[in-house]
Amino acid sequence: MTRIQTETRMTNAENGWPARDDLADAPPPKRGCGKWALIGLVVSIPLLVCFGFCGVFGVGLFTAMRSSQPYIDALEAVRTSPEVRAALGEPIEPGYFVTGNISLRNDDGVASLSFDVHGPRGTATVSVDGNKLDGVWTYTRIDARLASNNELIELLDTAAVGPAEQPAAEHVE
Repeated sequence: MTRIQTETRMTNAENGWPARDDLADAPPPKRGCGKWALIGLVVSIPLLVCFGFCGVFGVGLFTAMRSSQPYIDALEAVRTSPEVRAALGEPIEPGYFVTGNISLRNDDGVASLSFDVHGPRGTATVSVDGNKLDGVWTYTRIDARLASNNELIELLDTAAVGPAEQPAAEHVE
């Protein structure tokens, strides 16, 4: 060892730094955490955007179905049915999910929906099928199937079928 190497070694040892010989045995410093964090961000941001878009679309779809006239009429028929009130208890509340489809074109359309309702004593699945002609819904099916005993309660008699008929205005000459 030369005099400069010895002095450097002593200076390092005096300062608490490891000598050059000791650095060869030390493990290399960890690297790459930043790389994995960057990869995680690059992958997670598009996934979050996609899930957010799907969530907004799904909520909008369920909201549109829940605000449709067939859904409103079927729910009203369930809530006013003495048989369903006796089986489920009161209050009768709808579940969140609505399945089926609604197709509208101007003042005409077709709907076929199913949704759950529940009360203090049980649940039921409500189904409604209807047609819209010239802005007026008529229903071919509104029923509730009780979950407790699979009994089917027909509700078509208690359903509203669209806006009330207005008497024709008299023609005055």
